[in-house]
Amino acid sequence: MSATSLVRRIPVAILALTGLQLGVWIQVAPRSFFDEFPGAGHRWVASFGPYNEHLLRDFGAMNLALGIISLVATFRFRRTIVRVACGAWFIFGIQHLAFHSMHIDMLDGVDRWASPLALVVVVAIAVAGWFLAPPATSALAQGEPASGSRVSVPD
Repeated sequence: MSATSLVRRIPVAILALTGLQLGVWIQVAPRSFFDEFPGAGHRWVASFGPYNEHLLRDFGAMNLALGIISLVATFRFRRTIVRVACGAWFIFGIQHLAFHSMHIDMLDGVDRWASPLALVVVVAIAVAGWFLAPPATSALAQGEPASGSRVSVPD
């Protein structure tokens, strides 16, 4: 594996680690996530309403799913799977950022800009990962059957 290939995997690897870390934390200790995220005395989740274990566990499951697909994309590193992972993070990230931007008054002090900035970083990493995905290759170069012999989805 070349150094260039390793560098190009960094954004999707960061997304994988982010999703897995958040997802595991929420699934193992949803109340802790609610009360303590992102840590260091900040309480971004608790600022947005009452505790709801069901909603948190759903959010944790979604993060685990995004983390797993991103982990597969990191190791498989084919254009389609990398772009699926980064595209999913982008769609989620934009929606998440839009909500928090419209409700910025729910946070105080440094958290008013730190929370949306963190979400902008996630979106930026997803965009970087999209554009750093490996180039498209022909189906034959990937060992797939010749056109017309079978319908297949390229990597």
